[in-house]
Amino acid sequence: WQYAKFVWRSTLMNGVTLVDHLWFTHFGMANLMSTACRETLDPNHPARRYLAIFTWGTPSVNHGAVHQLAGAKAVLHRMTPFKDFGVVSQAATDLVGSLESYFEVFEDGKVGELDPLLQSSPFYQDGADFFKVVADFADGFFNVFKSRWCTGEQLTD
Repeated sequence: WQYAKFVWRSTLMNGVTLVDHLWFTHFGMANLMSTACRETLDPNHPARRYLAIFTWGTPSVNHGAVHQLAGAKAVLHRMTPFKDFGVVSQAATDLVGSLESYFEVFEDGKVGELDPLLQSSPFYQDGADFFKVVADFADGFFNVFKSRWCTGEQLTD
């Protein structure tokens, strides 16, 4: 029974830490945003400065995570019951969803459609409030520059 509980906790931890946090957040979204900013925007561009709030330190953090967490016999591997961490890493990569699949429940106000037990969880209660704050912040920032960056609904160079 103790082993079964360990496997369950380890699997749950992998689902949240490995898939959602490490692969989706760090190796996926943060890495994409950081790379896109550095490669396409001038250091003084307002959008790069704005996005730096969300991407500061990403290359360093991800580099450390690859070596300290994600490799064979690294911390995450030793914290799990799985012999072959390469298979676990590949499964994590395959399980990463789209940006929409993670946040559409907040964007479209679908939290009210969830089971009442889920609705009452801090993730969905606080997540909906936090999503609105971040979305309003982003909309406010981009609206300041909309006339400079857009013609109608099209971006300009």
